[in-house]
Amino acid sequence: MAAKKKSECKICGKEIELFFIGVDTDPDWLKQSELSWRKDWTGHEECKIEFQKRIEKTYGKREGEISNEEILRFERLSNIPRKILIENTFQNFKTSQENESVFYTVKNWSEDSATGLLLLGPTGTGKTHLITALGRSLLRRGVRVLFWNATRLFDFLRSCEGRDLESAMQQVEKAKILFLDDLGAEKMTEFSESKLERIFSYRLDNRLPLIATTNLTEGDLVQTFSDRVISRLIALVTVLELTGNDKRVAGA
Repeated sequence: MAAKKKSECKICGKEIELFFIGVDTDPDWLKQSELSWRKDWTGHEECKIEFQKRIEKTYGKREGEISNEEILRFERLSNIPRKILIENTFQNFKTSQENESVFYTVKNWSEDSATGLLLLGPTGTGKTHLITALGRSLLRRGVRVLFWNATRLFDFLRSCEGRDLESAMQQVEKAKILFLDDLGAEKMTEFSESKLERIFSYRLDNRLPLIATTNLTEGDLVQTFSDRVISRLIALVTVLELTGNDKRVAGA
């Protein structure tokens, strides 16, 4: 049972205001399975990373094989393309000093987190890999997610005009966890701007998480979207930045 404590960080020994340990009855908590990594643990960020490394060193990064039946079911439930479901895992994401903090923040995100995530960074730095690995992980835990490439989403919504646009909009805005990949790649129009504002407003009002990626910098985002869209987006997410070279070009 989770316990709330005032304590010191179990990794660095420095005092922290609030600390949660997954199973309070086992003093040798580092030897528990990686399920001991609790979503409500609020230690220092750098210590969370160190903790995760120690767990992985002891137990390995075991994610398990995904069956063909699971792939088909997850694809149908989430709209995540089959190839991505198979290939994009946390296990095969190549971490480095420059992306390590973002990697563990995404990996340890849960549906009960206070905010969603927005990953910024150039093409090929692993943004889509990370969020789809997160989507895959959530699906395996029984959490419903909906994934859309942003450009394809607006194309789809335009195709629904005059028939079932309202139904399509409600499906997107009410999704348990909404994933929007490559936000800002599409040319913004009055239609896409209004739909994005409505989606963000609904999710903000109803505390529904958004996980998104963009190749745009924070400055570019402000230039691309209206103030109303930006204010809602910033309220919905924690912004994380990925840097580095294009892994696709480098063959990594």
